[in-house]
Amino acid sequence: MAGKPCAKCGKNLGWLSQNKIEGIIYCEDCWKKLKQEKSGTVKKLKEEKKETNNKEKAKNSAAKKLKEEKNSATIDTRKIFRDEKRIILFVTAAILALILSFPPFHTVYKGIDINSGYNFILNPPIPPITDLEIKISSNINIALLFIQYLFTVTIGGILWFVFKKD
Repeated sequence: MAGKPCAKCGKNLGWLSQNKIEGIIYCEDCWKKLKQEKSGTVKKLKEEKKETNNKEKAKNSAAKKLKEEKNSATIDTRKIFRDEKRIILFVTAAILALILSFPPFHTVYKGIDINSGYNFILNPPIPPITDLEIKISSNINIALLFIQYLFTVTIGGILWFVFKKD
């Protein structure tokens, strides 16, 4: 019983030595060659696909860099306040700015220190004592202001180290 011929070289094949690729019959030699060619084209296709993926990744990374550069010009408050340490830093700085903006005032009259309260730094309070002979003015209580600053910085520093990540 005669076999079918190879589709490529025309060699007669027995039914045991038939190899099919996509329904077409080939001899052993032609079949191996076609397999190698197909695997070579598959490899080439895979390499081309990798190259296009790499090019797309490069384009995407370049686009991300451009986007990050645009965003770096604007301040993103959500990014700034993600870290607890940064929150502590900003809150401490805000408290220090308030302490400086509204310092404690005091009036010294005949050796007596009279507390005049807290007021805006450019608008000192009117002294509680009026003496027509002596001009009395309220001054910033530097000692109390220094203690408040020291206390605030100490608490901010303690909180800074409490939230420190190892």
